[in-house]
Amino acid sequence: MFTAQASELVPLPAVDPAAAILFPLVETALQVKLDAGNGYPDRVIVLGAGVLGLLTGLLLQRAGRRPLVPCEVGLSRSVRAFHIMPGMPGPERQLHDHDYRIEIVVDREQLDERGMVCDLDVLEAALTELTSRVDGRNLEEIRSAEAEAVTVEVFARWVHDSLSPIVLAAGGETLAVRVWETAVAFGGYRARLAG
Repeated sequence: MFTAQASELVPLPAVDPAAAILFPLVETALQVKLDAGNGYPDRVIVLGAGVLGLLTGLLLQRAGRRPLVPCEVGLSRSVRAFHIMPGMPGPERQLHDHDYRIEIVVDREQLDERGMVCDLDVLEAALTELTSRVDGRNLEEIRSAEAEAVTVEVFARWVHDSLSPIVLAAGGETLAVRVWETAVAFGGYRARLAG
């Protein structure tokens, strides 16, 4: 965090403070554009449609570059499963259940010939089959040898690894998984699919 004394500040005449607050974001977006260079054949992906992502995309567009914004589809399914967290205090160290919500998002750079990222029916069938394998079960059954326990992060990685071949065959390029343990807490895993 940077601080400055009032005597060190230079007032900008006739600048609306609401606009001035955006100056640092514009400077960062400009630096991203400058770092991207002018290589026309290079593809630029701007992830995020927040203020910085939108400003970066606008500056790239004005410079003659068209940022690549992937298309995405997703769905979610709820499942109740059990796990244990060794070494944790209280009830977490005992076998207990959670009502998890598994959320998957698939993206690709260009839509396929049908105008789709991939077929949602295929994704839904795969996620339904996957959740039926763990519904009402102890997640120890899916724990990898390297993991001490099935955390939401480990669970998300297992979901990703289980669904990756199906998502890739359906045309997806990247798969992101979030496993929600509560309404406000999740663990996730995202990776480009090897093809």
